[in-house]
Amino acid sequence: MTELKTHWRIVDYRVKSLFVVMEGLHHSISELEKQVKLGGWYDGDWFLEEIEPIYGLGFIALQHYINGSIKDRYNTDDTWRFYHTSSAPKGFSIPTVELIVTLANYAKHMEDSKVTKRTSDCLKHFELYSEGPMPIEESPIFKGIELLSPTWDLKEVMQNVINWRALIWKLP
Repeated sequence: MTELKTHWRIVDYRVKSLFVVMEGLHHSISELEKQVKLGGWYDGDWFLEEIEPIYGLGFIALQHYINGSIKDRYNTDDTWRFYHTSSAPKGFSIPTVELIVTLANYAKHMEDSKVTKRTSDCLKHFELYSEGPMPIEESPIFKGIELLSPTWDLKEVMQNVINWRALIWKLP
């Protein structure tokens, strides 16, 4: 009998649902962009206010995919230590995967009175954190997506995360 050397969870059964979610979010942003192009009362500030939670949902979906991928590969709940298997954005030392997870946590808890220390520390590292109210264009969500994709393309970020998932299967 031949011994199988491929782990059964190496097959990425999570990617299709992630792709479908990202397609829906991309479509939502595109629809709102059309509204801006029509002119009138719907300006850039309205647009940013409406797309901030959409990008937040994108980061949450990516966080779910990242943590699930770590669980698939290492069967552990200690996901934080595996975020460091990704590279960091240029000029920073905290890895991309940790930034994505931090932005997801920020999106989930930004309306709370205070985000966790781990979240605020990571945001401060990337110069994305500010105490109290801030103009919408200064949102960590927008500054974070800018670091991850200069064109604010969630699909590009998704592809980088999918590539990272393939990489962790090559690590011990």
